[in-house]
Amino acid sequence: MASCVLLGHTGAVGKALLREVMSDPRIAKVATIDRREITCDGPNKEKLYAKLEDYRAVFKGYDGAFCSLGTTRAEVGSAEAFFRIDHDYVLNAAKLIKEEAGEKPVHFLYISSQMANLNSPFPFPKSKGQLESDLADLGFEKLTIAMVSLFHDPHAEQTRIFVNHEIHRIAKAFEDSNAH
Repeated sequence: MASCVLLGHTGAVGKALLREVMSDPRIAKVATIDRREITCDGPNKEKLYAKLEDYRAVFKGYDGAFCSLGTTRAEVGSAEAFFRIDHDYVLNAAKLIKEEAGEKPVHFLYISSQMANLNSPFPFPKSKGQLESDLADLGFEKLTIAMVSLFHDPHAEQTRIFVNHEIHRIAKAFEDSNAH
């Protein structure tokens, strides 16, 4: 059985991710990290582990990480606060996950944007592009960057299929690493 950490579970994509990982029988343990308190009404609540006061310990020992953490400039009030949440929080969490994994391979899946562009003059696409580059530099065994469009319906079939596919890849990598 695989385990994963979920960064960002309160937005539309994060809620869809949480719902899928919580209902997937291949996932035995789910840790959530977010800027807000977690609530989960779905199945398998006993799999959920949230310990927000000690991030480093929470990041230890997972097979995969799903990250949909992000915000909007309107929500936080400034370009600096936006970059800190959209880029720095995600990058720092990814570094902790990588460090705490040691030699264990970890699949990091980041939900980005089709608009991501490192050279953009606009804060949103530029922060996404910068983060994609910075995540690639960390050297995860497996890094998936999903460049998605805006999800208008978090229950949409396309979102569910995508999330299930990525959960399967993380679970398969875990099974393969334990077969040796």
